Amino acid sequence: MASDSDKITCIVADFLLGWGMQMAAERGVKGVVFSGNMASGLVLISKIPNLIDEGIIDDDGKISLH
Repeated sequence: MASDSDKITCIVADFLLGWGMQMAAERGVKGVVFSGNMASGLVLISKIPNLIDEGIIDDDGKISLH
């Protein structure tokens, strides 16, 4: 028998695994969906000013390979 500390309290699922939210609903727990692609895209976008400052991307958006 599972103790309280072993019980599932929430499910975090990649958006490609749509059954994760169905599983959460069936078990009566909270669920959340995330997108790994979106997370990596946000990191890239947040680094664009650094890439411009370092001269890797010019004012026209062209990439300069050193």
